[in-house]
Amino acid sequence: MNDTRATPARIPRRPVEAAPPLVLHPRGGVVIVTLLVLMAGLMLAPLVLHLAGVPIG
Repeated sequence: MNDTRATPARIPRRPVEAAPPLVLHPRGGVVIVTLLVLMAGLMLAPLVLHLAGVPIG
């Protein structure tokens, strides 16, 4: 059986360069934590205000 394909079965692939590692800015962690705290505050503020208006007892 003859192989009549136009291209060889195994074409040598070029090496793929690895992506550079993700390097955060030195203050990147502070920014992320600040944003998380602000988002948590925005979500919890209505609950706290609602519970503050509920009479105790």
